Amino acid sequence: MSLRPLFLAVQSQLQSQVTTLQLVDLYKNQFEDTNHDNPEDNKQQAIPYPCAFIMFQGDNEQKSAGYGVKQLDVLITIKIGFESYNLTPIEMWDLMDSVELALDGFSDNTTFSRLTYRAQRVPQDITNISVYEFDYACTYQDTLCRTDRNDTIKTGSTLNPTVTPVPNL
Repeated sequence: MSLRPLFLAVQSQLQSQVTTLQLVDLYKNQFEDTNHDNPEDNKQQAIPYPCAFIMFQGDNEQKSAGYGVKQLDVLITIKIGFESYNLTPIEMWDLMDSVELALDGFSDNTTFSRLTYRAQRVPQDITNISVYEFDYACTYQDTLCRTDRNDTIKTGSTLNPTVTPVPNL
């Protein structure tokens, strides 16, 4: 199941609605891999702040919605990182509010239901780099393998697909 359409929609929404974010990307442990006092301990290049990373949580069961469409309940965590010494408390809360306003109730109206705000985690150990987290839930429909009557069914790998006609029912 590809979550690409969901990721791209959330990424685009954050980029267009929260213009103070310098980077919006998929979460790949960036905060832990870049923020070491000793540069030799950093596993990747520094990231610009403030930034947001999109993380898909859980191992949720997918259900068939018919005609090859798969449906999945998804929990999305948005990790917002910023340099706490560069922002006043009001600026920090303004950033958090703008992220919440951009995402709460957001939907592309085709592949996923409205994002529903579930939780917020505020860091208790504020350091130079602080990471706030927001959780949102939605139902996602993967239509990559969708088939309709009189259409064709794609089978095989994405590298060497074969096309088989669907018999008339």
